Amino acid sequence: MADGIPTVSAVGPPEAAHEERLLLAEVAAGNSAAWGRFVTAHRQRVVSLAYRLLAWPEEVDDVVQEVFLSALAGARTFRGDCAVSTWLTTITLNECRRRWRRRLLRRARLAERAEPKSRREAPPSDTAALQRERFQEVRSALRRLRPRDREMIVLRHLEDMSIARISDVLGLGRSAVEARLSRARARLRKLLGEAAAE
Repeated sequence: MADGIPTVSAVGPPEAAHEERLLLAEVAAGNSAAWGRFVTAHRQRVVSLAYRLLAWPEEVDDVVQEVFLSALAGARTFRGDCAVSTWLTTITLNECRRRWRRRLLRRARLAERAEPKSRREAPPSDTAALQRERFQEVRSALRRLRPRDREMIVLRHLEDMSIARISDVLGLGRSAVEARLSRARARLRKLLGEAAAE
C-alpha cells in the first residue's frame, strides 16, 4: 500500500490465468453472472492503477467505468496473446492517455501547480510528520511529471511490474522501456531536488 491505495497483484499461477480466460470467454458469451464476477475480480486493481496514473483523482470512477465498458465490448475479440490482467492494464493506460489528451486540449497548463508553498519545520524527532511531508513532495513531483514519464514510474515502482511486463503492456522493446524509465527517474529526481531547494 505504497500511496494509500491497496496493490492487487496482477501476476498469479498459471491456473489463475487460465481461469481468467475462461471467465472472459463466459463474459463474451453474454453470461451476466460471469460479468459480475469479472468486474469484482479486477475492479480494485483497475481503480488503483487509474488513481496512480491520473493527476486528477476525481476522474477515476469515470475511467474505471470506461475501462470495463471497453473490456465488455472487446471480450469477444480478446485473442489471448497476453494475460487478461495485462490486457486490462493496457485498456486502463489507453483510457488515462485519452483523458490526458482531452485535458491538455482544454487547458494549456494543469491548474494543479497552484499548491500552497508554506512548509513548517518539523522537529527532528517527528518521524511520521517528516515521512508524510516527503510523501507529499513525491506525490506532487509525480503530478508534475509528463504523463509518459508518470506512467513509467507508476508501472515500474508503484505497480511493481517487471521491465518485460511493461514492454508487453506498452508494446515497446525492452531497451526502449529501460531508456524511458531511466529518463523518467532522472526527471523525477530533478523535480524532487527542486522541491527540496524551495
